[in-house]
Amino acid sequence: VEKGESYEDFRKAYRYGALAESKYGDAGIDLTDKQLQSDWEASEESNMPWAKAKGAVKDSYERTVQLRKEQCGSEPSDCSEDSEAIM
Repeated sequence: VEKGESYEDFRKAYRYGALAESKYGDAGIDLTDKQLQSDWEASEESNMPWAKAKGAVKDSYERTVQLRKEQCGSEPSDCSEDSEAIM
């Protein structure tokens, strides 16, 4: 986030990162993955270029993984039905 920018500027990118966690679990995401990028660019959530959004996507993905592990223990699949509660 650059000076003068706010969370609201990146809100959609943060949401996309949280949704990526529900798709990929804690396996990790590769920000150079062309599918991840093209899904972002094709989505209605895309309001900025991938080059700018990907940092927020990564931060949100990693935070969502962390939250799920804290809430569910070491096996995130134990509470997969509660995934909406994390977001």
